[in-house]
Amino acid sequence: MITIILYGRPQAQKRPRFKRVGIRKYDYEIGSFVRTYNPDYKAHQKIRQEIMQQYQDKPLTGPLKVKFTFLFAPPMASMKKTQAMLDGRIYKTTKPDTSNMIKLYEDLMNKIVYKDDAQIVYEKGFKKYALEEKTIIEITEL
Repeated sequence: MITIILYGRPQAQKRPRFKRVGIRKYDYEIGSFVRTYNPDYKAHQKIRQEIMQQYQDKPLTGPLKVKFTFLFAPPMASMKKTQAMLDGRIYKTTKPDTSNMIKLYEDLMNKIVYKDDAQIVYEKGFKKYALEEKTIIEITEL
């Protein structure tokens, strides 16, 4: 089993952004086109670097089972409520969505930990409260 721990607040995959590029004359567009860009590109590259530092072997090629644990700091609340959050009696049901976080980290591990995220045949994601924000990824070859 391979375990990757990424410290810091877990992130979610965001929708791509679009901007119009080219020459416009009055209401007619002459030679213009739409460009797609990722506003979080630099932050994602930093996460990829952290993954590369922790996993330096060749990419895996077989079917994989992946478990994601996303740990978030509890919001400011009463001491009783905060303790219940840390004990796991109150779940994190707010954004970001678990599925969007899983998609981001699967994409960032492409060609580093495995050849393609299509190799993942079983995945499990869980988000909860903890004192330290981090993402724990456990990868098992089947």
